[in-house]
Amino acid sequence: MKAIIINNIESESLYRPGQSSHAKYYAIITLNQTVLSTKEQNVANKLLEIYFGLFVQLLKTPKKAQNQPDGPPVSKTNSHGQIQGGGGKPGKKAAQKAKSKETAGKSDEELNEKMIAAVLTGVNRAFPYAKIDDAVFEAQMDTIFKVTHSSNFNTSIQALQLIQQISS
Repeated sequence: MKAIIINNIESESLYRPGQSSHAKYYAIITLNQTVLSTKEQNVANKLLEIYFGLFVQLLKTPKKAQNQPDGPPVSKTNSHGQIQGGGGKPGKKAAQKAKSKETAGKSDEELNEKMIAAVLTGVNRAFPYAKIDDAVFEAQMDTIFKVTHSSNFNTSIQALQLIQQISS
């Protein structure tokens, strides 16, 4: 039954288009709580496959940041050919919108860090029960090294523990 639940979580929550980041985070947390045993190597192997796929997905740079132009912002003109906004000091609402965008950007980064930490926790839990070739882990070592350099301190420590566990 565990394999069926894991497959459904993978297809319905993790890789479904348009799924919110919070739903993905809680799906990862649910997968982390799967109780594993040595008799269920296929379940542990499937979990590791999902986790390594999530690493690649989480470490990609967002498309929004790639498509933004580097030049000055483009001014909009109205039907009379005049620049909209008048060029004055922004009001209260404009300041609130700017602040909410900044806060939303920070919360997205924090959620991304939490998801990376949750995936690392899952890999650390599933690794002892899985039976996967060393070549598969060798291919994922670059990804794990990227996690050590791109995350916060606690996540980096978890990634280094995983590297030590794989190497031994």
